[in-house]
Amino acid sequence: MACKEGSKVLLHHFGLGTVSILSAFFGIVTSINSAVNADEETRKKMNTPNNFQPRTSVFKKSSLWFLAAGVALGGVAVATFHHIPVASDAYAQSSGGNSRLASVINPSSLATLKALDEARMELAQVVMPSVVLIKSSNTASGQMGPMGAVQGEGSGVIIRPDGYIITNDHVVNGFNKVTVELKDGRSFPGQVIRSDASGDIAVVKINASNLPSLPFANSSSVEPGESVMAVGAPFGLQNTVTFGHVSALHRSQQIPDERAPGQIRFYPDLIQTDAAINPGNSGGALVNMDGELVGINTAIASNDGASNGIGFAIPADEARLVSDLLIQKGTVVRGYLDVDPEPLTEYKASQLGVKRGAYLRTVMSNGPAYAAGLRNGDVVTQIGTTPVRNYMDLRNAGLEYQPGQSVPVTYVRDGVSHTVTVKLTSAPKMPTMPNQGQGGQMPSPFGNGNPFGNFHMPRGFHFQMNPFGNQQPQSNGPENRTGTPRLGAMVTAITPDLRSQFNIPNDVNGVVVTSVDSGSVAARIGLQPGDVIRSFDGKTIGSPQDLINDEKGIKWGQNHSIDFESWGSGNGSFSENRLDFQF
Repeated sequence: MACKEGSKVLLHHFGLGTVSILSAFFGIVTSINSAVNADEETRKKMNTPNNFQPRTSVFKKSSLWFLAAGVALGGVAVATFHHIPVASDAYAQSSGGNSRLASVINPSSLATLKALDEARMELAQVVMPSVVLIKSSNTASGQMGPMGAVQGEGSGVIIRPDGYIITNDHVVNGFNKVTVELKDGRSFPGQVIRSDASGDIAVVKINASNLPSLPFANSSSVEPGESVMAVGAPFGLQNTVTFGHVSALHRSQQIPDERAPGQIRFYPDLIQTDAAINPGNSGGALVNMDGELVGINTAIASNDGASNGIGFAIPADEARLVSDLLIQKGTVVRGYLDVDPEPLTEYKASQLGVKRGAYLRTVMSNGPAYAAGLRNGDVVTQIGTTPVRNYMDLRNAGLEYQPGQSVPVTYVRDGVSHTVTVKLTSAPKMPTMPNQGQGGQMPSPFGNGNPFGNFHMPRGFHFQMNPFGNQQPQSNGPENRTGTPRLGAMVTAITPDLRSQFNIPNDVNGVVVTSVDSGSVAARIGLQPGDVIRSFDGKTIGSPQDLINDEKGIKWGQNHSIDFESWGSGNGSFSENRLDFQF
């Protein structure tokens, strides 16, 4: 379009110039001819010789006008040709040239945009060297037999110049070889320091010094709408930078770890962001505009495994506490109150006469907090010397105070402040969910074993911890029919929490599927988390043990049947399935 308009402009000026030149030429010729005729007439009248040369030539007025018009038009043509590179407004708009920007955008506004762009580029250049690629690998055995080499890629953030790197535990858990690649191309073997199963923070130590590192931000000051930048290695593409905003705070989720069958990780407080996060970003940096570490990118909400604009990061305050403990002590030990806190809303705070604190939804009757006098509905405002601004402060206080330690706890009840002394105990181990291939079934991970409440996964989304850009499980090829045949689904008894999470009616009995092993028989026949298995080979399934018993003696190649139901979105609709399949 721009070329076409430019051609029209050029032809227009060319035609104008041609007419101008011809007009000038015609005027000159006419003038000369008129002058000659006039001279001849004068000579005849005066009877002068042929070589008479008058001092002046008298031009006719018409000749003068032709000459003047030609000169004027010629001048316009020359001037126009001289300025052809400076296009007209219409041409500039169609061509997208700089003249259009200069004429449309205020110069000061344009300078602001350019300054913003330069600042973002500078921020990326400062942060990128502190974000690393983590490659994990080992030789693992799966439920269906040896899986061969399993590899994965995630991200990490250098937090100390002497080689300490923070990442997600699910990036390095279960691997016996971890390699760290820096932005400058250097590669180092990494030594992993893992936290307890209740968290998802790990530290990797490499033998290097003078490394560029990122400082932690105060994540409690982060607000929705704040600009952030995510840096990591999605799909193994190192040094990938995306920009976005903090879209929400205090998101709570429970997410099955697909790499650790039977393990569910609890995330009581996540930062939500619309900065694009994809598989491989896990363990990478979420930073503010000051280049400070706001959070560790951990999970996404997605239907297809790719970014849908909803990503989650573990807040920097928690990441810093855990990483400090891992570096100093090599492990994480939590003091335990045995309470179930929840966020204190503005409305509830006004009702209770407090400005901040952690609202105790449940105080377990056999725990140390109850023994000290705390009850349901109390608002904790301080523990030890640590102010409790929100429920996450109370949770993180468990990292600062050790089991067996007695600490003062200040709380508000009925508008009156009280202080009691609580002797902390050790946190109970998170419930384990044995591998189906080992002959076990997953028990309920909820109840009193979770000291911080039950965190539900919203319907309609598939939450992934997305550590890997190129993990290579045996899911696309034929099943490896070695070892003891198993269904390959983790199941548990139906609890009230699971009924709520998966919209299972109260009159439906059986066992609920909580995870499905990749490449298993269960995956092949279409079982999904939330499905309720009612019977196997015509026998009613009332408990996980029933399914274990029915699986005994099964051999490869045998035909079997299964009945299960899926309860959709909770509107009362469901699908009933009866499948005949072969192990």
